[in-house]
Amino acid sequence: MKRLHSFLPVIAMTFALCCTSCSKDDEDDEIIPVNIDGWESARYSSCKIDGLNYFEVPVEGGTFGFRCSKDDAVKLTNHSFYTDVYKWNLTIDDETRDSAYYKNDWCEATVKGDSLILKFKSNESDYRRKANIGVRYGGEDVCFRFVQKTKNSIDSKLVGDWVADPEADLGMFSECGRYRYSFHDDGTCMVKFDSYVRPTPGFTSFEKKLSWSSGNVKFSDGGWGSQNYDCTYRLNGDKLILKILDFDSEIPFVRLSSSNESAAPMYELSVTPTKSPDVYVLPGEKYFLNCKKVVGGNDYVVDSVCVRRFTCYPHGNVVRDTLYIAQNTRQDLAFSTELEMPANATSVDFIFHAYFKFWDRNSKGEVIAREYSNYNVIYVYNKKLYLEKNQ
Repeated sequence: MKRLHSFLPVIAMTFALCCTSCSKDDEDDEIIPVNIDGWESARYSSCKIDGLNYFEVPVEGGTFGFRCSKDDAVKLTNHSFYTDVYKWNLTIDDETRDSAYYKNDWCEATVKGDSLILKFKSNESDYRRKANIGVRYGGEDVCFRFVQKTKNSIDSKLVGDWVADPEADLGMFSECGRYRYSFHDDGTCMVKFDSYVRPTPGFTSFEKKLSWSSGNVKFSDGGWGSQNYDCTYRLNGDKLILKILDFDSEIPFVRLSSSNESAAPMYELSVTPTKSPDVYVLPGEKYFLNCKKVVGGNDYVVDSVCVRRFTCYPHGNVVRDTLYIAQNTRQDLAFSTELEMPANATSVDFIFHAYFKFWDRNSKGEVIAREYSNYNVIYVYNKKLYLEKNQ
């Protein structure tokens, strides 16, 4: 225990800085101990996201210290930093970069002997941040995962799904079909524009992920050369009024659930490896395939849903199968299931395909059935074979 005693000042300091609790959008609203095999640390506050444990970084930043309990050399390997809206991946490679130190404008990672020290600055952005720090010791790979909320608050009254009020005069936006917003309590929102419901020349259907806060919401138009506009908002009873600053125009929205609009939901696939910091997974490594609802629906029927898996091997060989996910479904079609990367597969591709039926009124006011297909793809690469191929 003498090794741990010399590390106690760092542990005491970092423990004092890390005492926040999980947000409601995570799977568990409690402090979850993170026990990383072969490492010693203080009991940091943590939460579970997409099946994996994350250390929680306070909004104002903080320092975290870990000590390897084995007599093995410690190296930084790959790492990725990303937000819930925009992802960016930065990589340290043992042969080309310093494997004992890394620094960017948010995080500083340092290896000193058998210790790993991480320092995070305050989060001044509009987004929740995540950091995956890869470390290797004695031939073993491990990933330290961190999440940090933004200091910008959100208005919980906006959380949920909204649709442009079909009964209102939308002014210059009256020909733009139907806008839908799905505000999430992590400060992100999905904007969906369904031009096929009320077809308009020059406008196409689209989905975008944006950020929002208590003082600012983005509006995206669906025309040629589409762009985002800053909006202020106000709540007027059961209506949400977005005011587009560039045009001084106002667009009223109503809750999708309380409207007479029918709409299909939208789902999104993601992958969270257990050891690797990115989607390049080690042979034999376990990972979670996740499916989340990112846009809600109203008055619809699920015709069919499936997840097809394509396991790709060298020389173009592919094994196709279908995942049966009913036993893993939490709500609606959302699920999280644990899988493993085959040692000799080059990659594994997943395709989520769901068919929905909903109802709408055509230009004559007639109620007609419409079909909508949610198609989502994600690729998972075997890191070892990927590196061999690109060397």
